Amino acid sequence: MLKKNRLFTPGPTPLLPQAQTAMASYSAHHRTADFRALFTRVLADLKEFIGTKNDVLVLSSSGTGRSFTVASTITPSVPKEPTNSFGRS
Repeated sequence: MLKKNRLFTPGPTPLLPQAQTAMASYSAHHRTADFRALFTRVLADLKEFIGTKNDVLVLSSSGTGRSFTVASTITPSVPKEPTNSFGRS
């Protein structure tokens, strides 16, 4: 069997065909009861996985969005909007 080397860096990541098929097979609109039930189960599973009884917050954002969200929760002086080269006028 040919062994593939994996580079674990940001960017496109090679997926097994089984994972690609699973991702393409189910699509639920985020306002449906099916999605709500799935998301509720995912949050419960995350709580168990992390080992907490507290609420778990799922954020969908880029790395920059994640960094600013985390930084603003622990440091009140962090700017509320990204100030990188893309945001400059």
